[in-house]
Amino acid sequence: MRRLLPHIAGTLALTLAASPALAQAPAGAKTRAGAKTKAGAEGDTAQPAAPEKQLTAQEQAAVYFQEGRAFFKAKDYRAAAEKFQAAYNLDPVPILLYNMARAAEEMGDPEAAIGHYQSYLKRLGADAEDRGEVERRIRVMEKTVAAARRARIRIAGLPPNAKITVDGQPVELEDGMVRADPGERRIVVLPVDGKPWSKTLGLATGEYVEVAYGAVEKTEEPATGMSVRAIAGWSAVGAGALFGALGTVFYVEASNASDDWQNAVDLLEITDDEDEQRALVAQKNEAFDTADGSGTAAYIFWGLGAAALIGGGALLYLEYAGDDGPETSASVVPLPGGVGLSGTF
Repeated sequence: MRRLLPHIAGTLALTLAASPALAQAPAGAKTRAGAKTKAGAEGDTAQPAAPEKQLTAQEQAAVYFQEGRAFFKAKDYRAAAEKFQAAYNLDPVPILLYNMARAAEEMGDPEAAIGHYQSYLKRLGADAEDRGEVERRIRVMEKTVAAARRARIRIAGLPPNAKITVDGQPVELEDGMVRADPGERRIVVLPVDGKPWSKTLGLATGEYVEVAYGAVEKTEEPATGMSVRAIAGWSAVGAGALFGALGTVFYVEASNASDDWQNAVDLLEITDDEDEQRALVAQKNEAFDTADGSGTAAYIFWGLGAAALIGGGALLYLEYAGDDGPETSASVVPLPGGVGLSGTF
């Protein structure tokens, strides 16, 4: 990790200079411990211990950096990354992003390394003297990430000198395998002699698949289910039931509002208080509007429900009665107060 010390030295120089005792902290700690033990052994009167100096955020960041550097040298890259992150949390200098990227790179986490490198370049901008080297590292790792995402396909019994295409594009074997992006892919083998052979595969990210050349691709028989007419019929019946239920909800609301209106009218006849009369008039008007609107909505939904039920029933009759009967036709027509079904059955 040749870049760690030179980069951090320039960034944390002021921190280290402002706290020259930081690097000597372990030795100072040993000296204090030894002095205390010695004083106790000689019977000296114990003196109150001086309060230890609280490290600033930058000083603590420098401590974390030195610990991370030691972990990196010891090839404990995960611990190094954690220390560099802790240092960055306290003192977010750009170079620590570079250090985190190097640790992630050594850990085999190229995606995290790419993110740290990109943040590092963004933070430094035009001041990034090593931009070319960092961008080269990013390009290499992006290729690694892309390669890891691609599926690997081994074709057993592949004829010599056969050409292979994936979704119509020619490809070359890599380590004896076909590489393809995730998703549904059409693999075609074009032998020197013989007919082309193809295989459609649904490939997952990084998946390894083995297929046998010449194996007959199974074709699924079309599923047998309801016809479009049956689906439309049952859908109409369901819609009719839903409209009917909605109509009932609005009817109940209209009925309750009608009761409220009648109650307000009755109370108006027996009260002489002007304020109460005004409130009752407002209540009566509001109840009237609700009853009128909800009642209209109820009849509309009931009409739609009836039309949907009739239409759906006709479609189901046509579907399940068979085609042997007489020719039938049907249409929904408006009628006074509702709708109806007209046609030949």
